[in-house]
Amino acid sequence: PPSITARLKKGESPIGDSYFDVTLMFTDMVGFTSMSGNMGAAELVTLLDSVFGAYDKLVECRGLEKIKTAGDAYIMAGNLFKHPANVHVVCVEAGLKTYEVLHQLNHQNKTAKKLQQRCGLHTGTVVGGVLGHTTLAFDLWGVDVQFAACMESHGVPGKVQ
Repeated sequence: PPSITARLKKGESPIGDSYFDVTLMFTDMVGFTSMSGNMGAAELVTLLDSVFGAYDKLVECRGLEKIKTAGDAYIMAGNLFKHPANVHVVCVEAGLKTYEVLHQLNHQNKTAKKLQQRCGLHTGTVVGGVLGHTTLAFDLWGVDVQFAACMESHGVPGKVQ
């Protein structure tokens, strides 16, 4: 985020701040690890790029923020640095829209590799910041981050938990 980048440029390190009433959304592709074992590198990266590129557009146009991708997981937040109106509703709508994206990609792909995902949301207090001195990345921590991750990992594929 630009405000964090400015602080890093001024030499501040480590950076840690508390953020309140943040809605987090975690998504994860169901069975993707085993599916990816049968894919070439270019095919795998192209597929993930088509999914996550579409998710990036969903996040951007709704005033939400992408936190990161990790493997086949996508993590976004609302009410972190940007504060859209009705942020909780906007986040749920974004979660639902991710399933439309997957449906469209599955329809276009027309192969046996049909993408499914789990999606979990939770709102709470998080700590965000940057650690270390190389390969810097903004990240989030805290019990509410873990709760959102559990909402996804214990969720039902095709539903927003």
